[in-house]
Amino acid sequence: MPGADGTILITGARAPVALHLARLVHGVGRRVILADTPARPVAAASKACARYHRLPPPRFEPQAYANAVEALTRAENVELVIPTCEEVFHLALAWRGRTMPAKLFAPDIGSLAEVHNKHSFIRLAERLGLAVPETTLLNSRDDLETVRGHSRDLVFKPVWSRFASHVLLRSTPDFLDAIAPS
Repeated sequence: MPGADGTILITGARAPVALHLARLVHGVGRRVILADTPARPVAAASKACARYHRLPPPRFEPQAYANAVEALTRAENVELVIPTCEEVFHLALAWRGRTMPAKLFAPDIGSLAEVHNKHSFIRLAERLGLAVPETTLLNSRDDLETVRGHSRDLVFKPVWSRFASHVLLRSTPDFLDAIAPS
């Protein structure tokens, strides 16, 4: 754990939670650096933010993003990086592939992938003894055809999605043609 005067980097500065965390961390006497891809997120104007750094977009420039975060953590003597949004995946990948000067407050990329993938998450919950809904991974068009007749009783979710995007609830069979099996 960083020392009482350690610098903390909070990424995803556009998110309201980043501002909230910055205020909390600053309130206990830590120096807070914020970073994200937008030019001027609101959180950067907070007195809790000692400095704001604009980063390359990780989705389109993953190597440049990883390099920029590493350089930033070294230049600002960052001891702990706290991600707040989907950049956690890019950061976990960066931490896997190199020796970083700061700790990352996030699970490793394998654990992140397991809990973000809807099917593997259900299997994990099942292994932990939790009650889970009946779940079938559709791997092919043939798999899709086997459920077509009772599609109105089912929920269809992409394995990789956010905020219930592309979820089909009680769909008629004709809507299933839009599904691409995993």
